[in-house]
Amino acid sequence: MSILSLQHMLFEICNEVEIGRYAALDCYDPQNLKETALGLDKLLDQYLQEYQKAGLQVVQYQSIDDFVLPYLNWNSSDCSGPPQKESIFLHNLYDRPEESALAL
Repeated sequence: MSILSLQHMLFEICNEVEIGRYAALDCYDPQNLKETALGLDKLLDQYLQEYQKAGLQVVQYQSIDDFVLPYLNWNSSDCSGPPQKESIFLHNLYDRPEESALAL
């Protein structure tokens, strides 16, 4: 996730839920990307505390595939067919590929 995407996500969340403000862009130092990464890690650790306060369980994945395949209801050992989960996007993507761009 880019810093700008993270900032946008946090901005949207902070507008919906009273959790204070998070300034991801303040962590950015183009001269020191290691410090940028450490600052973002600290910010995400602070955000994690909001989950803990709300009693939400955090789930971590080893890879994006470990998240995406079960989410889409795929059998990770056999990704030969479309997921069973119904949505307009998946319907267009698999049944009418010429219209899939409309779902994006």
